[in-house]
Amino acid sequence: MSISEMLLKAFNTDPKSYQEATSREDASKWITAMYDEIKLHMENGTWELVDLPEGRKAIKCKWVYTIKADGCYKAWLVAKGFSQQYGIDYEETFCPVARWESICFLLAHAALENWEIKSLDVKTAFLYGKLDEEIYMEQPEGFMKKGMGAKVCRLRKAIYSLKQASCTWYYKINQSLTKLGFVCTKSDAGIYVYHQRQGEVIVILYVDDILNIGPELKELTRIKEMLSKEY
Repeated sequence: MSISEMLLKAFNTDPKSYQEATSREDASKWITAMYDEIKLHMENGTWELVDLPEGRKAIKCKWVYTIKADGCYKAWLVAKGFSQQYGIDYEETFCPVARWESICFLLAHAALENWEIKSLDVKTAFLYGKLDEEIYMEQPEGFMKKGMGAKVCRLRKAIYSLKQASCTWYYKINQSLTKLGFVCTKSDAGIYVYHQRQGEVIVILYVDDILNIGPELKELTRIKEMLSKEY
């Protein structure tokens, strides 16, 4: 089999629907992946089941599946954010990220000064953002609570594909960095600087990807450990 055929096969193996995922030979693995995702939401307090208020409409959701490079089966529950109504389900959606020029400059500076660099990837980052809006979502396919089929999910925290998901995550990580003593630069909303007796650290924030840069490895490790406790 050629490389192109292998790649084509790899891209075509992921199920496109709940019905397909639960009817394949590897259905047990997909079901386990979905249970893991639901468990994560339950532990996170993403939603609570309530009656849909009169005059309100619940947005739909769907399952998205993929087999990662390491062979791990992963299922994500995503909202159909395109059905959200502006002014009712969302308002602010903008999420600032570090400018490419800032990233290049800081990495070049770190190389020139022989500084240390630590990378962080916050898993399920969007699920940490708390929602101010009153948003209702249909129960996940295949995981409807027995005897509570008429109930809907009142979202307390953001979920993938909500229009404001990335924005709420930015507010959350901004609060965390500020609490640790970081100051956001005026020239770039994705760059945070930390100047304390313990040392100097610069954080580059690009959605859920974080780079810690500084002269002292010990201080970078300390900041990384503190963020890991919260996320």
